[in-house]
Amino acid sequence: MQAKENRSENIEILKFWDPDQAPFLTFIVGVHWDEKAPIKAIAAFREFLADKKILEPFRIIFANGEAISENRRFIDKDLNNCFSDESSEAHESRIAQKLKLILPESKYNFDFHTTDFHIEEPYSIISIYNDEVRAIIEWIWISNAVFSDKDSLIKYATNWIWFEVWAEGEESTVKNAFDLMLKILGHFWIITNIVPPIKHDLSIFLIYQVIKKNLLSELDKNINDFKLIRKWDLIWISAESEKIIAPENFYPIWINEWSYIRMAKKIYIEE
Repeated sequence: MQAKENRSENIEILKFWDPDQAPFLTFIVGVHWDEKAPIKAIAAFREFLADKKILEPFRIIFANGEAISENRRFIDKDLNNCFSDESSEAHESRIAQKLKLILPESKYNFDFHTTDFHIEEPYSIISIYNDEVRAIIEWIWISNAVFSDKDSLIKYATNWIWFEVWAEGEESTVKNAFDLMLKILGHFWIITNIVPPIKHDLSIFLIYQVIKKNLLSELDKNINDFKLIRKWDLIWISAESEKIIAPENFYPIWINEWSYIRMAKKIYIEE
């Protein structure tokens, strides 16, 4: 089935359904232009679906088309920070208000991002955890999920799950985004013949604090997402050669190599 295209408020939408039907789910890419892998994955994704029978309606949204076309992370403001800013005339604020209106049309929304720091495997960020969310995460072979109340799409999209698919620029990142999209369609029987998952452990984490670092500080080479840091472990060395030590045991998550580490604790594991 071929997609139909339209533009609305600088949001590009690919529709894989009869226009008279509401989309069952939505894939969101392009919130940030420099997180290119999910955007690149769409071309292969569309080609794969061209001769497939699609059993339920869904759509793909390129959230910030202007930023994508101009090769900029954003035009005025980070789109993720614009959802509560209803009075602003910033380009991304207008997009955010439009997304708040159209995303609830879908029963499920999946938002794809990449990191600027190497991660061992894709992980998800969620606002709720229940049997339905667990079933989705397990089917797509995700081992780690993180609770977040960040004021972004997470507060406004129904049954929203955010994916960090891999580090931007790494060879496997585009394939990871493509594979996750196919597994999601397979889970909901939107397309068939998708290999079911192998049983695996699922760990849930809660972010409770952020450690900010100086731009010139050097992160310890042993630190990685979801790898336990123990109290007294070295976190980084400052530009003045001062050693920054872990104040307690925690799991580093959503690491930004240049500015911060989010501290998290493991709150649940299902085997």
